[in-house]
Amino acid sequence: MRFTFVSALATATLVLAQSSTELRISINPHPNVTRGFPGWAALPPPAPSQPATDTKRFTADLPISEARSRHPHRRRAAPHRFGTRVRAPQAVLAPPPRITQKCNIFIESETDYYGYLAPTFNGFGEYGVIQPHQNGSLEVSIAYRPSSPNKIEFLATNGPVDSYPYIGGITGFSSKGGDLGLGSFNYAYLGGTSQTPPKSPPVSADNSFSIMTSIPQEYESAIWGFDPETMAITVQWINSDRSAPATHLVYADDSNSALLLTGDVEEFQYTFDVSYPEVMLTCVPPPTASVRR
Repeated sequence: MRFTFVSALATATLVLAQSSTELRISINPHPNVTRGFPGWAALPPPAPSQPATDTKRFTADLPISEARSRHPHRRRAAPHRFGTRVRAPQAVLAPPPRITQKCNIFIESETDYYGYLAPTFNGFGEYGVIQPHQNGSLEVSIAYRPSSPNKIEFLATNGPVDSYPYIGGITGFSSKGGDLGLGSFNYAYLGGTSQTPPKSPPVSADNSFSIMTSIPQEYESAIWGFDPETMAITVQWINSDRSAPATHLVYADDSNSALLLTGDVEEFQYTFDVSYPEVMLTCVPPPTASVRR
């Protein structure tokens, strides 16, 4: 009888251990999901961009398109008998000039120097592969206004794929939703994306993760902040209700090799049973100067 009890106890312990293993979640899906990925070279080129509206052109510091008459066939009135009426010129407020800063991205924690972000994805279409030297590392272009160097975008100028040139946040595979915050283990990857408007919550569209894994995930691109004095790079996620939670960067320093965003580092670490460190990003200029536009 004692043998039977011990055997039953051992069996129960084994079942519990197996259940614990099965319930353990991972930040990434199984690698098999990328087996059908044909490679970036086999994919069609990105769709051509649409003509920008005057509002978008103004925001981007582009010339405003020439005005067109609403009534092109209407005849003009004869000159006024007291002479031609002249309207006073209307003042057009030009946007303040932007500064374009080129950066290589250096990654460190409070205790370790990791190196420079490499111009390649990991096996899931995520940024986080690190190389020791600045030469040949990922280069990004940051266009910001000195009065508001936040909610800006990072354009990878030597990234792994031209179809998704912006470095944006992509909602995590194991997240329960697209919102980050205290008490939530939700997270997002850094990956290749298209543009989203500033202060925009995550949008549904293709990105480097969804293309490589065939798993649709939302993303947002205007998440970055930059301090031109300290060269520090910060990140700010926008939730579905357009709130801006405190956003932290952690580095998956295991086989995942991924940079991740989360609103609660401790909850994230506890849920995934990892000790990924929180990291800081710094802009290290390549041998070129900033250009005022």
